[in-house]
Amino acid sequence: MGLVSGALQHGKNALLSYQSALQVIGNNVSNAGVDGYTRQSPVLASRAGVPLPEGLMPGGGVALTALQRHIDEALETRLRNAIGQEQRSLAESEALVRVEALYNELTDEDLSSMLGAFFNTFADVQGNPLDVPTRGIVISTGQALASQMRRMRTELLDMHDQVNKDLVGVIRHANQLAGEVAGLNIEVVRAEASGQGAASSLRDQRDRVLRQLAELMDIQTAETPEGAVNIYIGNEPLVQYGQSRGLTASQEQVGDRTVVAVRFTDNNGTVRINGGQIAGLVSARDNHMHGQIKALDSLAANLIRQVNLLHSQGQGLDGLTDVTGAFAVSDPAAALNSEAAGLSFPPANGTFKIAVTDQTTGETVEYVVPVSLTGLGADSSLDDVVSYINANVGNLTASVTSENRLRLQADGNWSFTFSEDSSGVLAGLGMNAFFTGDSAANIGVDADLAAAPQRLAAALTRAPGDGGNAGRLAGLATAPLADLNNMSILDQWHSVVGQLAVASAAARHSGEASHNVSQSLQAQREAISGVNMDEEAVNLMRYQRSFQAAARYITLVDQLVDEMLAMVR
Repeated sequence: MGLVSGALQHGKNALLSYQSALQVIGNNVSNAGVDGYTRQSPVLASRAGVPLPEGLMPGGGVALTALQRHIDEALETRLRNAIGQEQRSLAESEALVRVEALYNELTDEDLSSMLGAFFNTFADVQGNPLDVPTRGIVISTGQALASQMRRMRTELLDMHDQVNKDLVGVIRHANQLAGEVAGLNIEVVRAEASGQGAASSLRDQRDRVLRQLAELMDIQTAETPEGAVNIYIGNEPLVQYGQSRGLTASQEQVGDRTVVAVRFTDNNGTVRINGGQIAGLVSARDNHMHGQIKALDSLAANLIRQVNLLHSQGQGLDGLTDVTGAFAVSDPAAALNSEAAGLSFPPANGTFKIAVTDQTTGETVEYVVPVSLTGLGADSSLDDVVSYINANVGNLTASVTSENRLRLQADGNWSFTFSEDSSGVLAGLGMNAFFTGDSAANIGVDADLAAAPQRLAAALTRAPGDGGNAGRLAGLATAPLADLNNMSILDQWHSVVGQLAVASAAARHSGEASHNVSQSLQAQREAISGVNMDEEAVNLMRYQRSFQAAARYITLVDQLVDEMLAMVR
């Protein structure tokens, strides 16, 4: 009877094992459409059995000994890295597309067109310098140009701030995902320690969370012998077993702007991220948004300085009688080119001329005002310039206003004009200026000039019909400037736009290349871990036939038992 019971045990083991194997295959089939599901295979092995009367030992049947989870951890790591790189490129590309849309180049309303139109209006004044309405067009075009620059800078700043807001949300999501991994680590270790198998569904869930986290930042993982996954960012641990250090979005001041930085919650340590959406957003904010703001500010500053350098030395239809500089110094006793003076456009060593004219007789007296900024002795301050003018220039009074600006006032029926400024002090102090401000944030047309277009300095001399200075101003559009490495103002802007186009194309191509890599790796993962319905159908048939054979085997043994019992009776 021992042999009979052993035979029945063989059949029972086979029925249970193949029934379980069919359940595993059924689970694969039912999860075929689940993203990230990892295919499992039943591992069947022979059981040890009792010897036959002949002394042979064929075995004790079959048993389901394990579940094999089809996964390549090295491939999973490569896939996560590729996904992170793709998300970084995508974030940068989207930011650059927004900037390109803001600039809207190659249209009639872009900044390049407005710059060209602005300089062209000076050419119109050169051809008709006595026409006040034509001068008014120069001023209105300048105001429109300044307004466009301010608007563009405001929108770039809004984009910068929006990226900060996006970062806050992404960092919170990353912190949540890190906490989920820590929680799943505990569940996986507990499940596998209690003999519940490989906890495949929990591992699948954890792998999906890890891929989501890899979309946000570059991570490295290391699995412990107990089944937990530790996460590292660079050399810093983020998750260890069931504990996450946490990530927080920190508002920090960098220069004159506020940025959101990623820090560890437990010790406020810096988190250095080089991949994923977070790195893409940081790069978009710091390299592109902030970079474009700096480029626009540089363009505006160069436009202000170069136009003012020429305009301050020119003459309008009427002489000047009372002029206050547009730019103040921080300390009127400090050298004009020093940081203590605080001028955005510091002057250099040189001179400038003031011509004082009796408006009744037409008599003109010309004076040369020195500006000593050699650094070898007592350099000129605003106070020094005021003292020199008061001591040496007749019929003209110089003073420092309460706001530390230079003010010049002609006596009685006298007027004055400027010329031949080799020091740049007139433009630096904003005397007879066209533009005010020092960047795209505050560029504007001088209010006094806007109120009196006849003051537009189109002439180089007092000769009627002189439009020489307007011609020089018109030439700024294409004139190579030493301050701009022999580029013109238009060339400078075209260079900014060109570099933006190159960066945008590079980010787009990087994203496409990363997408292709991630798709290829995903296909490799599917080949290893995905469910192939044809293979599962074959396995279903194989285990079904095995189950049927085991059932027939038990039926046959049962018949043999009945025959043996009949013989006994």
